[in-house]
Amino acid sequence: MTLLEAIHNQVLFVALVVLGNLFIIAIEGLVVFVQTTRLVLFEFFIRFLRAEGRVFKPLRGPSTGNQ
Repeated sequence: MTLLEAIHNQVLFVALVVLGNLFIIAIEGLVVFVQTTRLVLFEFFIRFLRAEGRVFKPLRGPSTGNQ
């Protein structure tokens, strides 16, 4: 609103108010999306994960031939 006080053109004033509000709504939507994804991935799915399977054993690297 401080930036808008310097604008004396009524059309530009209204356009910036609308664009500013749309920007805030988009940012809030992004925050909601991230928080919902976090809830689903880290708090909901953890209830159904089972620690089953085989232990990870990495493969040996290739020999360099200098040994």
